[in-house]
Amino acid sequence: MVVAHELTNETRAGLAEGIIKVVLSHPARLLADTLVKATAEALDTQRTPIVSRHMLPFEIFTAANIISDG
Repeated sequence: MVVAHELTNETRAGLAEGIIKVVLSHPARLLADTLVKATAEALDTQRTPIVSRHMLPFEIFTAANIISDG
């Protein structure tokens, strides 16, 4: 089974052809914003050092929902 990351023209074609079973796609802008925020927090010397966890949403694409998606 092949699982791919991010829905691109190539992964969409792979889903349609049955080569790829699932594509997990994260919102790139939110991922980047969260990374910058977490980095800034980690560098803040006035802040108590803690381990932080950031949950990001993702979309699951399969052949069934890309065909109906158009």
